[in-house]
Parts: sequence; structure tokens; C-alpha cells
Amino acid sequence: MTARPYKTISQQRLTHNSLSADVLKVGKDKVTRPRIRPHRLATHQLGRILLQMPELPVILVGGLWMMQTGLNVINSFICLTAIVWFLSRTFLLQHAEKLLGKSRYHDAAKYIHVALKLNPNNAKAWLLLACSASQRNQFDWTIRYLERTCYLEPNNIVAQSMLNAISQLVRKEAEPHCGFRFAVVEYKVI
Repeated sequence: MTARPYKTISQQRLTHNSLSADVLKVGKDKVTRPRIRPHRLATHQLGRILLQMPELPVILVGGLWMMQTGLNVINSFICLTAIVWFLSRTFLLQHAEKLLGKSRYHDAAKYIHVALKLNPNNAKAWLLLACSASQRNQFDWTIRYLERTCYLEPNNIVAQSMLNAISQLVRKEAEPHCGFRFAVVEYKVI
């Protein structure tokens, strides 16, 4: 497998629907984006928790069942499998964050993709993947990942501000007069 050279925004094919004229509406010196419709479960707090941790109902129901009926092999196997599934995804994302901090963006993206295979509705994984793509100057992919993050977690201010900044940067790069070549978007855990 050979590494692909990085492209500037003007060299990329900007075919994604988020960059088309019907989505980007130019106002007075600013780019406004229409509101992204959130996931139907992401409209309330319990739904956002279930999107981030789909194993939670299995763990809770299995734990209550074990408290009522006693410890048996089937319930403990189901609960332990759900806990291991959750912990493996959590550890993958923590390791990917450390790799992003060490500027190892390709390695971090590999771990994030594995975590997304375990739970494709994890907004934190999509946000980390967007940070990795922006550091590699893949702004078309960055916008897609940030839109997915805003879809899954509509109250995420970090994702919305990054999406607006990258959209403005892409818009200015499309104009020949501006000299922007890359954007540095950092994600810091507080």
C-alpha cells in the first residue's frame, strides 16, 4: 500500500453536497450553514447516552436479572461481553487521542476506524476522525465527519465551530485571491 500525497483544497475534487452552492449560503462577509437535522435519538439526553453507549441497556437489564435470579452463566456471559465491547471501544478512542497529541494522524485514524466499526454512532469518534483528516489537509472528508458529528450530537459546540471554520476556509480557498493553503484545527481535551 502506497501513501497518497496530500492535496491542497484547490487540488481536491470538491464534490460533496456540503460544498455545493445550495448548501453554502453567502451572507455579508460570512458563510452560514443550514441547520443539520439531528438523529432522532439525539434530540434528548437519554437518546444521546444510548447513541454513545448502545451496550448500556444490556448491562443494566442483565445486572438487574442477575440480582433477581442469582448469578448464572448465560447472564454473566452476556453482561461481560457488553462490558468488554464498551471498554474496548473506549480504550481505542483514548489511545487514538494520545496518538493525535503525538502528531501520528494515520495511526490514530486506524484506531478510530476500528472503534467506529464497534459503534458507528459514536460522536466522539467522528470528531476525532475529523481532527485527523483536517491535520492531513483532507478538508472534504473533514466536513463530512463534522457533519456526522453534528448529526449525532447537535449540542456539540466544538464540532459546530470547527465545521463553520473549515467551511469558511474551503470557501476562501475556492476564491483565487485568498492565500489560504491549510488549516490547523486542534482538538484538546480539557
